[in-house]
Amino acid sequence: MNNSENAHAFFVSLASQMDKLAANGRNFTADDYNTTFLAAEAEHHSLFARNSTWEHCRGTTVEYRGFTCGLWTTFHAMTVRAYQSAGRDFDPLKPLKAIRGWVESFFSCHSCRTHFLKMTAEEYPMNSENVKTAEDTYLYLWRAHNRVNNRLKGDFTEDPQFRKYQFPASFLCEECFSPVDCYHKKAHIREWDLEGVKSFLLNYYTRIKPFDSDA
Repeated sequence: MNNSENAHAFFVSLASQMDKLAANGRNFTADDYNTTFLAAEAEHHSLFARNSTWEHCRGTTVEYRGFTCGLWTTFHAMTVRAYQSAGRDFDPLKPLKAIRGWVESFFSCHSCRTHFLKMTAEEYPMNSENVKTAEDTYLYLWRAHNRVNNRLKGDFTEDPQFRKYQFPASFLCEECFSPVDCYHKKAHIREWDLEGVKSFLLNYYTRIKPFDSDA
């Protein structure tokens, strides 16, 4: 069994153990999750590396990027995959609410959690008004993430080598911007080309592959 297959078996085992605990009719706590995670990981030979370094999300120094960048990347990949797997009865809010529930219950960064929950409840509500179509599953998170980037631009938490651009920046996707620039209050503003953005996001987040030792 290669690493990808072992990881899949791990998550199947983890989900099974979580279902058994949830069937007891009580709230599923962070301690419950930690216990079931460690048990499933031990069963599958501790496949998650310890003390490893970040690749895509590596910051200039250890206090930058890392875990939060990895979470956003995972969330985006999940919403894109959910969209691509959508059937006739697909609920575009369901994957987003699962992400929001995880952030509310398990995200260890208190200020990050507070801002995310407030944004998705008040500033940019995660509801049927903003999430209507299957595509909105990944577009909502894209817009929400850019709101976070805008809020944190220039913040002390911003990595000086990885500035908080509106994503994707033009150097990543020139086709994501309208060929017609507009001017507002004498400021040069580039408008999104939504079809270009959709194409970019679907391509970008489906190129993230699990490790395969046979590849």
